[in-house]
Amino acid sequence: MSISPRAKTSSGGLVTNSPPATVRKDRRRKRRRGPVSAAEGLPHQEWEEYEGEPVALADDEPGRVLSCNVDSLVLSVQVDWKSKKLHELLKHAKAQAKEKHADEPIVVKGFTGEDWSCNVAPHGASGYEWIMSSREMTWKVGSWVEMMARPSMMVEFRSEWLWSTGLEKAIERVHRLLTYWNAEVVSMTPSRLDLCADVLLRDDDFRQSAIADGIVCQARKRDFIYDGRTMETVWVGRGAVSCRLYDKVREIRQVSAKWWMFNFWGFKPEQLTDDYRVVRVEFQFRRESLSELGLNDCIDLIDQRANVWAYCTRKWFRLVDDNRKHTVRQKLLPWWGVVQQEWKATEADPAVRAKAVKAKESQILAQLFGQWISLLALDDEQAIESVDPISIKDHVSALVDRAEAMGLDGGSLRERVRERVAKYQKRQRTHNERLRERRAIRKLNPWYQGVRVKLALRGGWLERERKRREKMQAVDVPATPKRAIPEPPAENPPPSPKQVQLSLGEWLGRRLTGGK
Repeated sequence: MSISPRAKTSSGGLVTNSPPATVRKDRRRKRRRGPVSAAEGLPHQEWEEYEGEPVALADDEPGRVLSCNVDSLVLSVQVDWKSKKLHELLKHAKAQAKEKHADEPIVVKGFTGEDWSCNVAPHGASGYEWIMSSREMTWKVGSWVEMMARPSMMVEFRSEWLWSTGLEKAIERVHRLLTYWNAEVVSMTPSRLDLCADVLLRDDDFRQSAIADGIVCQARKRDFIYDGRTMETVWVGRGAVSCRLYDKVREIRQVSAKWWMFNFWGFKPEQLTDDYRVVRVEFQFRRESLSELGLNDCIDLIDQRANVWAYCTRKWFRLVDDNRKHTVRQKLLPWWGVVQQEWKATEADPAVRAKAVKAKESQILAQLFGQWISLLALDDEQAIESVDPISIKDHVSALVDRAEAMGLDGGSLRERVRERVAKYQKRQRTHNERLRERRAIRKLNPWYQGVRVKLALRGGWLERERKRREKMQAVDVPATPKRAIPEPPAENPPPSPKQVQLSLGEWLGRRLTGGK
């Protein structure tokens, strides 16, 4: 997407006046104030349930959270296939889809009343042979039967289905469908997670002048996207964790057409005046950050949503009056305090993010050899024209000579190695302490025990998984042992050559004869 014009803000962010291509394309169409059919969004007759009074905030009300939920979820599912019946069904459906050059509709049988109607695409994606999609979810299924390092399938839930059904029932539906087809679910690992809350704000509170100088965040990159003179989106972070604050009503009108969201907000589009905005606060997590937060399966995801939200809104990202002040003197924006209270985050402790030590020998060797080759290229200017092989031994000895010339002898090398070992051990101890802290919070906080999670599910699979996890977590993570100092032997060892000034031959002779 070309960005023009653009300018840097005082906070280092990018101000963009050009909207995305999908937005520009949609503007050519006639703008709609509401859904025109039941298939597109909320049926027209349901709008009559709400009164026609304009939506407004009280004088002492800084903001109001209208709804909060998991907006997007991708699971990597590891399956032990006991039968190939589902693979055969998908293979036959894909062959028919290729003949018609269009998706082939099928019905995936389930337990009583749980059949799934979906479409099989005539192609695969991302190394997966079959793609099954519907308005509920999308499955990417691999053609292999035996379990591999790669997940057997990827499941992506649709936003509308997550909002209407709920996270627990959505996960349970996938599990029951696979169980019906004689497939044992080994693991369900979150691969991507989007947590969001929709907030009703006054128009003056969602402007760059009110937000830019108040962002306190662990990420460095931040962008402000404009549509003309109206700020649409504040985007913070581009890594494993990112945050977006954007005008949800404008996004519905121009891009997504998710008019069913007004059902959850409790008013019609016409009731929202120009003095107010519905701002979505959305945090996106990739697999790396989910692992650091301890969300390794669906049980962790269901139980720790409030703690993850508390981590996002308290530790990772905050909005204050002035970020140039000292941390003690910074005052939280009133409406951001309302956002922090959602997901029952006031009752939960912020999740602990622990980063594991990543010191891989192969990676270090690759870096070492790459730097060494660069050094050889600088020394040997005739290497391009020469065809003679390079002697590794000669260049290694030259490297040793350079190290000695720089003053790197055996003693200093030992000290540096010892410091690096201590550094790695400190990182590992810190990581283990974070894990123990996370488990201690889980034992003390009733939220982690699933007391506040109401599971109206059939089969009780999540309950059994939770009990199994609690038994596994009873074993605490041991701390990394420090380097042990060897104790002196009971008998006096033979004297060293330096102590008695013996020759090496005489010292070895005494060692072999037991010191006699």
